[in-house]
Amino acid sequence: MMRRKCKAGILLYALLMLAAFSFLLTFYLQRQVARERLVRAYQEQERAYAMAHLVKESALKKEGEVRLKGARGSYRYTEAGLEVEIHMEGHGNYSYRFRQAMPPSKESKESSSKQSQESFDGARSSTSKSSSSSQTSSSSQ
Repeated sequence: MMRRKCKAGILLYALLMLAAFSFLLTFYLQRQVARERLVRAYQEQERAYAMAHLVKESALKKEGEVRLKGARGSYRYTEAGLEVEIHMEGHGNYSYRFRQAMPPSKESKESSSKQSQESFDGARSSTSKSSSSSQTSSSSQ
């Protein structure tokens, strides 16, 4: 009888230790899984931010869309600055706002280049007129 009680006590103790060990192991594994999820979330967030910078650099119009590997970025210039939205395929959406003025449009660039070309041509024609007038005055003497 004593041996049965002794074996039952040892068995009960072993079950108690097994339960405690499995509880600690479960807690540890859940903590590791949560840590891995956080790391992946931070990596995805950093990837989206890098893509937002790529979209920012390629933003030439008032609004548009840029296709990237694994994501799509759309941008829009507002009074507050540049708003960029990154849509990650199968993951999530991220929004960023940059304090950046709208770049000059192509039309304004072309008109300013035409104005500078006209002023350059005007300066060239005025110098050629003055040199031709000095030649005529020297030939008349």
